[in-house]
Parts: sequence; structure tokens; C-alpha cells
Amino acid sequence: MRRILYWFRNDLRLHDNLALAEALSASDELVPVYILDDLWLGQDMWGFQRTGPYRLQFLLESLEDLKTHLQDLGSDLIIKQGNTVELLDQLVKDYKCTSIFASQEYTNEEV
Repeated sequence: MRRILYWFRNDLRLHDNLALAEALSASDELVPVYILDDLWLGQDMWGFQRTGPYRLQFLLESLEDLKTHLQDLGSDLIIKQGNTVELLDQLVKDYKCTSIFASQEYTNEEV
């Protein structure tokens, strides 16, 4: 059985999501995950807050909407906060996933 962890990043939608479609076609079971990395809640190298209050509110509302849509389809969304690498590693082990799928990022910090 191929259980794939799908890591939502900046693509918090179900429609028009090529990586999600590929993950669904390649898996027997999908584990949808979003990780709010502590890095994005801190300051950048110039001392500016990386994620302001309005952007954070929009993100949280978007995650709530995505979670609801997934639940309507019989799935769910695992939401974690912390170090992305450590959390992904632990989730893969906990759910016995064979691989991780995510949309490709292009900007320097997201990559």
C-alpha cells in the first residue's frame, strides 16, 4: 500500500493543484499536512516580522477552509507548528508514508 504524505505549502486549494492530483493518482491513501514553521513567525535578518497579523489571520482562515473542504470529502488536514524538517520526518514515521509530495516552490526562502 502506498501511503503518501501531501505537504500543503502555499497552495492551499484542492482544485487546480497539479501536485495534489499527482499525489492522489500515485497513492492508495493520502495524508494531508500543513506545517506552520516557526521561522515564518519570527523576524527576518533585518528585524521585520516575516508574517504580519493580517497575513497570519488570512492564513489561518484559509487553513480552516481547506480543512473543512477535506473533511467534506472524507479526509482531514493535519496542522502542526514547529520545525518543518523535524515534523515531516516524524509524520512520515508515524503514518508510515512511502513518500512526500508537495508543489514546487520557486522563490529563494520557500525553496
